[in-house]
Amino acid sequence: MAAWIRILTWVVAWEMEGTPLARAALLAGHDPAVRFRTVRDIVGCTRTELQGRGSAWVMLEMRRRCANEEGNERLA
Repeated sequence: MAAWIRILTWVVAWEMEGTPLARAALLAGHDPAVRFRTVRDIVGCTRTELQGRGSAWVMLEMRRRCANEEGNERLA
């Protein structure tokens, strides 16, 4: 869940400030490649695709995946 929240904050920064993910990472003292992999591994798309989908999509996808995991726990 924490990774999803981080990704959501990155997308909101893109939308509100126009800050590219690589630049935001560098300004925060982080490696941009780590953020790119986080996006790919957690969300399943590239940073460019994610930016195009936007924060509303991130919230809906996070909700959908959490609901799926909750349903799977009930089945176990």
